[in-house]
Amino acid sequence: MASQINQTSPDPAITTTTIDYDHTPSLSAQVIANNDDLLTEILVCLPIKSLLKFKSVSKHWLSLITTTNFYFRRTPFPHTATGLFAVAYLGLKHSWLHFISLEKNSELFGGCRHYNPLTSLPFPENKSSCISQSSNGLLLIRTPLGSYYNRIKNSEKNFFVANPTTMQYAMLPRPAACSGSTKNGFIFNLAFDPSKSIHYKVVCVRKIDHSDQQYYQIEIYSSATRTWKLSGGPLDAPFDIGSSNHGNSCDGVFWNGAVNWISKRHSLLYFNLEEEQLNEMPLPFNPERSNMSFMYFGESRDHLHLITMFKRKTQFDVYEMERDYSNWFVKFRVDLSEVASVYPQRNIGARLPLQEGLRNYFFYTVMSVVRREIEEESYMVLHIEKGIIVYYFKTSTFKKLLDTGIMGYGSNCHPYIESLAPIYRL
Repeated sequence: MASQINQTSPDPAITTTTIDYDHTPSLSAQVIANNDDLLTEILVCLPIKSLLKFKSVSKHWLSLITTTNFYFRRTPFPHTATGLFAVAYLGLKHSWLHFISLEKNSELFGGCRHYNPLTSLPFPENKSSCISQSSNGLLLIRTPLGSYYNRIKNSEKNFFVANPTTMQYAMLPRPAACSGSTKNGFIFNLAFDPSKSIHYKVVCVRKIDHSDQQYYQIEIYSSATRTWKLSGGPLDAPFDIGSSNHGNSCDGVFWNGAVNWISKRHSLLYFNLEEEQLNEMPLPFNPERSNMSFMYFGESRDHLHLITMFKRKTQFDVYEMERDYSNWFVKFRVDLSEVASVYPQRNIGARLPLQEGLRNYFFYTVMSVVRREIEEESYMVLHIEKGIIVYYFKTSTFKKLLDTGIMGYGSNCHPYIESLAPIYRL
């Protein structure tokens, strides 16, 4: 007589039911098991976390889940960030990595904990490692950390590319320019476009001082060939690449097939990886306005955003760049007056009581601009003295994620995106 058996899959959220006829599989189960196309259609609909567990079901399932075709089908582009890695610096030589979940259905939503995904990666020196950059689910990691201000010694560091979702990593070979000692700095930039390839690239920019002239030499690493190559000769670019005091923007932002840089000299550059050309992009304001500063520069769901600031007022615009780099346009208008009213701050260092008019000097840091698939749900994550809040562009409403701020946080924040992108070891 047939009996019904409930079986628990590797994912606790999924329970399968089969009919046991003398301990033989049901006909439907056999059909699915013997039909790779049908099985793939089922697997491609599952969450990434479930797929990671299903890799261990059998070698056959592992082979299906790790094919290039499956990767492109299960990894639609663009992606939405599901979390943020915020780096806090405690002194000059120590840092702490905080994780902020942005998943609405997660118990950790808004929860911040001392969470370091690097400790789950088995490469050496991981305890002293730090995220340098993120690109569509992959992380560029440098180790040892050393000093926050000691960027000039990047040539002495080891760099890794890692996928924190799959816990895969690979150490980068050193570019030729790093083979010897140098007093000049290096900037490393991660470029990963999952809509075009499973492979990533890393751009190394070296500053060269020759007489009174300053040049840059660019080298490109490709995970497809696993080698570095020089990109042309030295470039005359007096734009101070990588010298911005705006957090991680000095390491560049990958968008639109190019690495984009912002500098403290009120200049914007981009290096197209296919053409291997360095170009300057326009500014959204008059460059003669020396009191104008950059506050945020980042990418979300294949959109490049820029926020400029004048005396840190509570009203500002979020700009978006056209894909042809022709100009910036205002995408969102922000008014934080209500936020400043609900969360008043201490008048640190002032002898006089905080006056009403000083609300325009409300202190905050833009951690991330997060675009959503539904445009009306897009928002901005802000770090203020009394915590971390989410500000929704469409409704100008806000809510608190954390009741306290992150001690030592400046502006170094990296989006976390779940990804099945493979990392191949050397």
